[in-house]
Amino acid sequence: MSENEKICISAETPDMTSPVDPRFGRAAHLLLFDTVSGDLSEIAGAPGASHGAGVQAAQAVILSGARIVITGHLGPKAAEVLSAAGVSGFECHDMTVAEAIEHLGTGKLTPIKTN
Repeated sequence: MSENEKICISAETPDMTSPVDPRFGRAAHLLLFDTVSGDLSEIAGAPGASHGAGVQAAQAVILSGARIVITGHLGPKAAEVLSAAGVSGFECHDMTVAEAIEHLGTGKLTPIKTN
């Protein structure tokens, strides 16, 4: 992780103490963490979409400028869209948003394979 990156994290609530939501496309919240300012904001996902929620969420992540996604699971279509845009995915389970960001910084999260 470089010092000038934005990270998207799927979360159950919109704060740093939230558990990481294991879903990506239908996550309750998609949070954007700015590694420079330390700011945390929310981007629009698609949890209520009847279909294509993962792709819609992936497009929102790309538009946000995030270069990394932390989530429990990325579906194949969302992973393909993110990968094509140069966004890396990392798998995370049983952690808070703050813990996930910390573990990413120390290399303890597993990259999500996109093929």
